[in-house]
Amino acid sequence: MRIATWNINNVVKRLDLLCDWLERAKPDVVALQELKTSTAEFPAERLSSLGYQCLVVGQRSWNGVALLARGHEPLPVVTALPGDPKDKDARYVEAAVNGVLYACLYLPNGNPQPGPKFDYKLRWFERMRNRAEELWSSGQPVVLLGDWNVVPTDADIYKPDTWRDNALLQPEPREAFAAILAQGWTDALQAAHPKHKLFTFWDYRRKRWERDAGLRIDHILVSESLKVVDAGVDREERGRENASDHAPVWAELRAARPRRAAGKKQQTEPLSSYKAKRDFSKTAEPAGTPVRRSKAKRDRQVFVIQKHWASRLHYDVRLELDGVMVSWAVPKGPSYDPAVKQMAIHVEDHPIDYNTFEGDIPKGEYGGGTVIVWDQGTWEPVGDPREGLAKGKLIFKLHGQKLAGLWELVRISKPGDKKQEQWIFFKKRGDAWARPSTEYDVIAALPDSVITQPLGLVEEREPRSAAVLRPRADTADLRQAKRAPLPAKLQPQLATLVSSVPQGDDWIVESKFDGYRLLARIDEGDVRLLTRNGHDWTSKVESIARAVADLGLDSAWLDGEIVVLNEAGVPDFNRLQNAIDNARTSDIQMFVFDAPFLGGMDLRDVPLASRREALRALFEQREDGIVRFSQSFDVLPGQLLDAACRMGMEGIIVKRADSPYTAGRTETWLKLKCTHRQEFVVVGFTDRAGAAREVGSLLLGYHEGDALRFAGSVGTGWGSATGRELKTALSKLRVSQPTVAPEEAKPGRWSRRRAGSEHWVKPDMVVEVAFSEWTPDGRIRHPVFRGVRSDKPAADIVREDAKPTGAARSAPKMPQATGVKVTNPERVIDPSTGMRKVDLVRYYESVAEWMLPHLKGRPVSLVRGPTGITGELFFQKHDDKLSIPHVRNLPAHLWPGHAELLEVSSARALVACAQMNVIEFHTWNSLAKNVDKPDRMLFDLDPGEGTSWQHVQEAATLVRALLSELGLESWLKTSGGKGLHVVVPLAPRFDYDTVKAFSQAVVQHLARTIPSRFVAKSGASNRVGKLFVDYLRNGHGATTATAFSARARPGLGVSMPVSWDDLPKLKSGAQWTIGTAREYLSFQRTDPWSAYWTTRLSLTAAMTTLGFVAPKRKSRP
Repeated sequence: MRIATWNINNVVKRLDLLCDWLERAKPDVVALQELKTSTAEFPAERLSSLGYQCLVVGQRSWNGVALLARGHEPLPVVTALPGDPKDKDARYVEAAVNGVLYACLYLPNGNPQPGPKFDYKLRWFERMRNRAEELWSSGQPVVLLGDWNVVPTDADIYKPDTWRDNALLQPEPREAFAAILAQGWTDALQAAHPKHKLFTFWDYRRKRWERDAGLRIDHILVSESLKVVDAGVDREERGRENASDHAPVWAELRAARPRRAAGKKQQTEPLSSYKAKRDFSKTAEPAGTPVRRSKAKRDRQVFVIQKHWASRLHYDVRLELDGVMVSWAVPKGPSYDPAVKQMAIHVEDHPIDYNTFEGDIPKGEYGGGTVIVWDQGTWEPVGDPREGLAKGKLIFKLHGQKLAGLWELVRISKPGDKKQEQWIFFKKRGDAWARPSTEYDVIAALPDSVITQPLGLVEEREPRSAAVLRPRADTADLRQAKRAPLPAKLQPQLATLVSSVPQGDDWIVESKFDGYRLLARIDEGDVRLLTRNGHDWTSKVESIARAVADLGLDSAWLDGEIVVLNEAGVPDFNRLQNAIDNARTSDIQMFVFDAPFLGGMDLRDVPLASRREALRALFEQREDGIVRFSQSFDVLPGQLLDAACRMGMEGIIVKRADSPYTAGRTETWLKLKCTHRQEFVVVGFTDRAGAAREVGSLLLGYHEGDALRFAGSVGTGWGSATGRELKTALSKLRVSQPTVAPEEAKPGRWSRRRAGSEHWVKPDMVVEVAFSEWTPDGRIRHPVFRGVRSDKPAADIVREDAKPTGAARSAPKMPQATGVKVTNPERVIDPSTGMRKVDLVRYYESVAEWMLPHLKGRPVSLVRGPTGITGELFFQKHDDKLSIPHVRNLPAHLWPGHAELLEVSSARALVACAQMNVIEFHTWNSLAKNVDKPDRMLFDLDPGEGTSWQHVQEAATLVRALLSELGLESWLKTSGGKGLHVVVPLAPRFDYDTVKAFSQAVVQHLARTIPSRFVAKSGASNRVGKLFVDYLRNGHGATTATAFSARARPGLGVSMPVSWDDLPKLKSGAQWTIGTAREYLSFQRTDPWSAYWTTRLSLTAAMTTLGFVAPKRKSRP
C-alpha cells in the first residue's frame, strides 16, 4: 500500500494542485495538514469524485487535519490528541483504514522561542509521546504521519547554523522526537534513504526553493508489524505555481512477517479458551459445550448482549455461529447513532447456554462482577458470516427487545496478532432505526435486564416501514407521468416545520435557501416568473427569466428559489432584498429543485427522486449559469443540519424520495431550522433615541384565527439607511389605536420600551425575524431583523410551531416518556467531568420511577443552576419568580404568611425541572396532608475538616446502634456530597418542634457518650477531626436532598439509598453520579428501602428510654 502526508497549506486554495497530484500518484491513504478551512467547507465532494473518502477535523486560521482513503471509509478513532480536553486546536485525527490505524498530526511550530508557544509545543509533544507509546504497545499496525515541525538532526537541514535559534531545531523537541523513535518506530524516509539528505519543506522567503535550502520536518513513522518497502518526497510539487511550501512525503508499505512463538500450538478445541480462564467450582457460569443445531434453528440464530459490571462497566455482544457465541466486549455499549463508532474487543467464544446467565461472578475469578442480560433476540447475517469474520467486516440484522435493524462490526487491527483483536461496532447508516445520539440514547433509556423486565421485540412495539428503494442515480422512472396541458396556475408544495430530524434512508436532503420562492412557467418558450402567491415577478428579475428561456424548454413548470450569495457562498437574504428593491438584479441566482411539469408531461405523481433525476439530466446537458440545479446531499439529515448551522445557513429541507408533488403544506416535505425564523406582521414601531428619522424597534404580531396576537418587538438587524426606510414606509400606515389587544402589548418587566412611546400602524407590512425561542407568555426571545417580505401577504402570517416527526418514524420510546424539549442540551454543567445538561435531564427521566415516591405529596425546594454548578445557584421554594410546567402549587393555607409551596408529583414535572436547570431537589420531612407533623426524622452525618471516610462509616454504625437501642429502625442513603443520611420513618403524630428537639437530644447523647468522635454544635471550628450529626434538618420548613437527587458539586454526585450491609463497601458519599447511578440500579435485584414504605414508628417509647421530655407546643402563625 502507498501512503503519503502533505502539509497542503490551505486546501481550498490549492485544491487543483492536490487533485492533480492524487490522480497521478494514486496513494491509498493521505494525511493532510494545515487545511485552513472548517469541516463544513472542506471540499469532500470534489475528492469523492476521485474515489477518496475523507475524515476531516477542520478549523480556520493555521490548523485543520484530514485523512483521505481511496476506496475505503476512514473509521474515526479519536479526533483530538488525548491528554488535554481544553486544547481546541484541530491538529490530530486517528482513523482505521483497511486494518491499519493512521494518526495524522500537525505538531505546533513553537516559534518564537522561548515563550508560551514553545511551551505549548513541548506539552503537545509530551502528549504525543504518551499516545505513541499506547499505540505501539497495542501491537497493531499503526502509522504516525504528518508535519512534526521538528528537524531530527543537523543532517536534515541545508545549513543548521542559520536556523539554530528556531523552535524546529531546539534540543527539547529533538529529544522528544528521538524518545518516540526509541519506542521502536521506523522513520520511513530515513530507513529507505539512510545516506541521502532529503528535504520536505522549503520556506517561501529568500528563494530557498530555488537554492534547495530545505528542511526535513514531515515524517512517516511505522510500527513493527509494517515493513517499509520504499519512501520518498515528491519534491517537484513544491516547484509548481501557487504551491504549498511543503512537498508530499510518501512511503510504500507491506505487512511484516509475523514472528512465530516457539513451541506454541494452535488451540483448535471450541471453547478451550473460555474454559481455561474459569474455575467452574467457584463460578456459577455455565461450563458449556459446542451445540449442533438443526438447520431450522440455524436459520434463526440467537444473539445476546450482556451488561457486565466487572472492574468497569462494559457490554458483551454475542452472536451465535457454528454452535458457540462469538463475542466482543464493547466498553461503551451500542448506539443507534451511525456516527458513534464504539471500540469492540474480540474475546473468547462463549457457550450458547451463557445466553441466559445472570448473576455474580466471584471476586478474584475471571471477569469478577455482576452480569445481566441487557438484550436478546435473533440475528441475520448479511452475506457469509464466516467470510465476514475472516475478512474483518461483519454486517448483520438484529431482532431484539432493544436493538433492531442493520449493524456492523469492522476489524481495525491486524488479524492473528498475539493481542486481542480490536474491532469497531456501530449502527449501519441508512436503515429506519438509525437516530442521532443527541435525540436518543438506548443505554440511558433502557438500562435494565430483559429477563426481569421483558419488553417484547422492539420491531413489534415500534414498527418501522421498510426503506424506500430509490431509483438509480443515472435514470428517472417516469412511468407515472401522463401527458397533460400546462396549467395556467400552480400552487406550490410547502414544507412543514418540524422539531427533530426524521429517520430512515428514504429522504432527500437539501440546503434550505435564504431567499424567495419562485416558480417558472414556460409555455411555447414564453417565460413567466411567479411567487408562491401567484404574483408575477418576471419584470423584477428579468435576468432570471432570460436564463430560464435559455434552457430551451417548450413546456414546463420549474420550482425553485432565488438567492444572492455572499463571499462565502452562503445565501444572504438582506443582499437579495436590496438587489430587488434597487433593481440591481445581476447577482441574483435561481436554484431549481423540482419540476412538476416537464416536456408536456404532468410529473406530479412521479416520485420526487425520479422528478429530480429528470431535472438533473436537463441541467447536465447545459453549462452552469445563474439558473442552476439544486444539489441534494447523500448524508444523514442531522449531519447536513449540523454543517448548515456551522456555515451560518438557515437550515435544511428533507423530502420523502417517493413523494408526489402536492399543492400546499405537507409532511412529506419537512424543514428544520438552525434558529427559529419566521415572518411577522408589523403592528407598530418606536423612534430611535437620538435619531428621530429612524425606527428604534418594530412591534410584531401574527394571526391566530380572527385575532391579531402580539409577539414582542425587534430592535436589531438593520443599519441607519434601512432604519430610515422603515420609518418612512411605516409612517404612512399609522393609526391611532393598536390592532392587537392593548394589555398584550404593554412593555414587559425587562423591556426598554417606555409605555406610550409606541406608534401603531395598520398590519400591512411583513418582516422576517430570526429568534432563539418562544417564551411561555408568547414572546420571541433574542430577535434579529432579517428583512421585509414583500412576497407574502400579511393575512397569511401565523405562528409557526415545529411539529414532531411522524409517529411511524419515531425512535424507540423511553420509559415514562415526558415529551419535554431540552434546550441547550450540549451545555456543559460540570466542567470537572464534561457532563452536559442533556445528561442531567436523561438521568432524571431514567430514575423517575424510583425518585417520585420520595417526592409525591411532599413540599419541595429546588436548587437551580442556569449556567451549571460553577455559576450562581438559586434556591427556589415558590413559583413567584419562575413557573415550571407541570410543577404543582400546594394550597396556600399550608404555610400561612408565605407564598404557595411546590410539589413535584410526576415524571413530566421532574424532567421539566431539569430542563429549567434544576439540579437538586430538597423535600420537607412531612407530607402536605399532614404538613405540621413530620413522617420521618433525619440525621445528616456531616464530616468536618480532617474527618476520614472511615470515621463517617463508623459514625453511621453508632447512630444506627443508638437508634436501635431506642427501638427505632433506620434506613441509610448517601448524601451525594461528603456524608451520609440516616432516616427514621415516623407515624405523623408529633409536631416539628417535638421531633426536632428529640433529634437534638439524640445527637447530644452521642456527643456526651463519645466526645472523641461527635460534637453537638455545628460550625467548622467545632468539627475539626470530628463529626456533627446535623439534627437541624428536622425543623419546620427545613429540607434535605431527597433520594436520587443530584448534587450541585463537582462530579454531580447522587443521593443513593443503600442497605446497611453495603455500608462497609462505600467509598464516599458521592460514590454514584448522574453518569453511574442508573447503571448501578439496573444491577440491583432488591430495593434496600422496600420495608421503609410500610414502616411507621412511634417516638413515645424512645422518648421514655432516653429520658426526653417534649417541649411545650408553640403556636405557629
